[in-house]
Amino acid sequence: MSLLHRREGIIISTIEALHEVGIQNLSTKEIARRQGVTEGALFRHFKNKTEILIGVLEHFSQYDEHIFKVFLNKELDPLYIITNFISTYAVYYENYPEITSVLHAHNSLLVDAELEEKANSIFNKRKEFVYNTLEQSKKLGQIKQSTDCKILTDIILGGFKELCLSWKIGNYKFSLKKHAVNMVGMIMKSHVVFE
Repeated sequence: MSLLHRREGIIISTIEALHEVGIQNLSTKEIARRQGVTEGALFRHFKNKTEILIGVLEHFSQYDEHIFKVFLNKELDPLYIITNFISTYAVYYENYPEITSVLHAHNSLLVDAELEEKANSIFNKRKEFVYNTLEQSKKLGQIKQSTDCKILTDIILGGFKELCLSWKIGNYKFSLKKHAVNMVGMIMKSHVVFE
């Protein structure tokens, strides 16, 4: 197996383990077992568990820059962008439910400075994108001038994170995309300026 494929395989196995056993029970021994290799073989590809988790975070956010560019490179309505930004992630998570475990492991990753920096960078970029889009909507007069876009950003992203958790706890029995779009619509309804 090539180095690239082995590294990717280790990252995928780590995400699956994180999903099944949680971050507290995640060990290099468990990751190696899932890969069918020794821990020593694991460390030929990654220096330590922190480096593996950094790889997991990079995998988690691999589409972020592309998603940001797609929405920013088009002349799209900011309200459309907000709904479809959340919808895009909902579809991604529906097709890869295990990846939501990375979303919910954020607080546990803050115990390591390297992981904290990487995780915060990912979440801050997403937050900044939503905030800037809401500010643009406000400038266009689509949402009320009294709207605090920082708080609204937290409500939207926090609501989506909580919705993902409910989806996972409920064994994925409802459409995450449908619920996410409805949630954003309900949140935005009280802030949109009606003509």
